[in-house]
Amino acid sequence: MRSPPPTTEPPSPPPRDWRSLAEAYPESGLTLPSDPCADEDEDLLFLFLSEREVFLKLTRHCNNRCRFCCDTVFWNGSNMDLDRVREKIAEGAQKGYQRLFLSGGEPTIHPDFLEIIRYGQSLGYVEIITITNGRRFYYPEFSRQAVEAGLTAVVVSVNSHDARTHDALVSVKGAFRQARRGIQNLRRLGCPVNLSAVVNQQNVHQLPDMVRAYKKWGAGAATFMQLIPNDRDWARSRQVIYYELETGRGPVRQALAVARDIGLAVEFKKFPDAFFEDYEEQIQEPLGWALEVAEIAWRRPERYAPFRRGDAIQCHGARCEHCAYNNFCAYLMRHQSLRREGAFDGFLLDTQRTPVPAAGPLCDALARQAAAAVHLSAPDVSALQPWLEACADRPMSVRLESVTGAGDLPGEITLVAQDDAQLDQLRDLPHALEVLLNTLTAPWLLRHSDWVAAKGSRLTLVPQLFLRLETARQGQVALPPLLEALPLEAAQLRAIPPCFTGREDSGRLPHRVPGELLTPEEDIPAHARHYYWQHYFTRSARCNGCRLRAQCDGIHINYVRQFGYRTLNPLT
Repeated sequence: MRSPPPTTEPPSPPPRDWRSLAEAYPESGLTLPSDPCADEDEDLLFLFLSEREVFLKLTRHCNNRCRFCCDTVFWNGSNMDLDRVREKIAEGAQKGYQRLFLSGGEPTIHPDFLEIIRYGQSLGYVEIITITNGRRFYYPEFSRQAVEAGLTAVVVSVNSHDARTHDALVSVKGAFRQARRGIQNLRRLGCPVNLSAVVNQQNVHQLPDMVRAYKKWGAGAATFMQLIPNDRDWARSRQVIYYELETGRGPVRQALAVARDIGLAVEFKKFPDAFFEDYEEQIQEPLGWALEVAEIAWRRPERYAPFRRGDAIQCHGARCEHCAYNNFCAYLMRHQSLRREGAFDGFLLDTQRTPVPAAGPLCDALARQAAAAVHLSAPDVSALQPWLEACADRPMSVRLESVTGAGDLPGEITLVAQDDAQLDQLRDLPHALEVLLNTLTAPWLLRHSDWVAAKGSRLTLVPQLFLRLETARQGQVALPPLLEALPLEAAQLRAIPPCFTGREDSGRLPHRVPGELLTPEEDIPAHARHYYWQHYFTRSARCNGCRLRAQCDGIHINYVRQFGYRTLNPLT
């Protein structure tokens, strides 16, 4: 018996089978304090990043003064209390976490840094890693003590292969020399070292040479992080730190080619996706973006405060062209505009998460758009009844975990099929049918091409979307050969690039709003989860020359990560 394509993304209680989990919105894996205050150690003390990792911020100060650092708004010269640090390490160990990350500020200047490592090792952490500027490892005795205490790996921030550039960026003469010697000391002790750099105007042109140098220094891997315009440094260093993102395309692609040639594992974070054509494996995981947005919303609540009130995001304006979050913020602004105007393309409603509202924002939005379609998800037909009565006069589509009894639903309702078993049950019903294209439905459609032709305009095909690449690779289907093999002259196609379909009307993605997002104040982490799963579409740089660019949103990011940008063929 075949297993369905595993579309289970981050867990979303209550547990249900894969069909409903594919539609549910994933909960963030990032545990954050609910009331951040820069004067309280607890707020920046710890982040549990996943089921295996504990991330501790040990200090609120640093022995560098990086011109691009956004953490300095939280600095007050303090160190995290050792007892509180132990408490959080013990909490992670009790939960079975395997990795302990020590960060800051600069973690190595915490007076109890070595004791913290020893404590983590005594509780069984398999990996204890520090993220550091590397300067204290300049001292051989300190390096030896840290490794003997249980430090298993080090990530050193070196922002150039050139001493003058690095020292200027961190505002400390001699910092490069100390970091380089620290790397050598750690490697002599057998401690793996990875390197990281914040890419900015001063070093972006050096990226290929930085990759070569990092490999020569013995780095196991390197991470290059695009600088996000933060308030402090935008005002202070706008002309010397920030650059227009597009000017980084050439250096990034050259660095990728060098890394591939010399065999250095590299990661580029927060860069435009189209930079990575032919290097799609470097595109950042959508879930990672969503978690980072959640952290930004927590650490810098003032950034989104105006948006929550219905105004523009605080940083909206000139800095957008320098920021990799530009597309997400554009989505937020569009959502806000559609909410204000009452112009959503429809409503996504889960009967198990959203009861029929008697009052509140969702009720008001539904009343304001009395003719807008609702798209319901439910475990079975019986769970639909309250919504069927409340929305009897609206266009409606229904996605069920169990389609038993679906034939009793009103004939004007569109049914959604998400696997071959459901297609077998729904094929003879008179209802319009929407099929989510995946590795179960695609072979069924190919085997029943006569049915496809006969269904005609009552059939709509939509690609199923996946938040994680690992599930996309098991459930996602290559679209061009499938569409070419099916008789789709009359069928409707949605969210598929025109270059795949030959149709000018197939490439737009409707802006349907989940009921969970219609809250009195906008929930930024919830928006991030929705956007990076359901709206994170991308285009090749070659698509800029396509005559249908204005009518096409591209293709989902994980389709590109699996099948590559070269599957897109702009119509010129």
